[in-house]
Amino acid sequence: LSGCAVPASWAADVLSYVVVKGESYEQPTPSVVGLVPDEEWGGSFFNAFVDLADGAAITSASVAPPGRAPMPIPVTGETHLELERYFSTRADLDAACPNGTYTVNFETTHDGTQTLELPVDGDLYPNLPRVTNLAAARAINALADFTLQWVATGVGPASGMVSVKIEDRMTWETVFATGMPGEPGALPGDATSVVVPAGTLTAGHVYDLNITFVRFAGGNSSYGNGMGVYARSVNTWVRTAGTDATDVAAPWSWGGEPWDGMQDVPRNSAAMARFDEPMAAAIDIAWDGGGIAPSKMSYRWNADGPDPARTRLFISYNGLMPASAGIESRMNPDGSTA
Repeated sequence: LSGCAVPASWAADVLSYVVVKGESYEQPTPSVVGLVPDEEWGGSFFNAFVDLADGAAITSASVAPPGRAPMPIPVTGETHLELERYFSTRADLDAACPNGTYTVNFETTHDGTQTLELPVDGDLYPNLPRVTNLAAARAINALADFTLQWVATGVGPASGMVSVKIEDRMTWETVFATGMPGEPGALPGDATSVVVPAGTLTAGHVYDLNITFVRFAGGNSSYGNGMGVYARSVNTWVRTAGTDATDVAAPWSWGGEPWDGMQDVPRNSAAMARFDEPMAAAIDIAWDGGGIAPSKMSYRWNADGPDPARTRLFISYNGLMPASAGIESRMNPDGSTA
């Protein structure tokens, strides 16, 4: 959300800064939208973004919520700083980062000390995002334009923006993204659709989709571009029909539970392996050593939901796993690419 446009005064070091209070949702099916459940990447969030000019020199940046101590905004790129905090509920978010006037401080080489105020007040959250043609978006013809549609934002055309981003799940490459205000491809605050041009996506691929509704709460143009905003985003996945003839790379596993190196796992725990693309239904897993009886293993693939079908494999053991057993998993151990 960095780069929200407001009239700016000249600044040698800081181009823009944005303070965001928001909520993040998941849409596993066409009709279901739910707050992101886990605490690490929880459903409510606070973000602060800073974009620097080329050749800028800044020694520190911080943001202070009303009545709270300043929080450093760490450097995350050559010209970008970003602070992220996640909370299980909006009540937790509001307790740590209340509504009101936020104080942003920069220590710069060319522009000296800059102390600025940004309003983030009034709980001006946009409507809850939801993709309205998700079923069609999971059977996209990659050779034709596709119109992605969502519910009304509840925001005026100049009072906010809509951001759409599509990432290839296999490569994490952003293949489609709308622009920021003032940039080509930017969407106004009341947009309810966008056209993904033919040829943008590849047949037989799964993509992660993020749509974010933003309402501007207030700006500060005394130094660079400053904006306080409220945001709500929805995350889901879309898929193209057909088969990708160029996909010769082996699938790989990411995430899963128990995680790598986890200790003291209960002996009756189930396991889950997550894959970067839909797998064949047949299962051929070899278990060796550790006192594990392969005949006691059972397997179940996920159906379409938070992830595409057959991208999560649930593994259960009939009884208690042997104490102190260690499990090592390898995909394609013979070096094949199938």
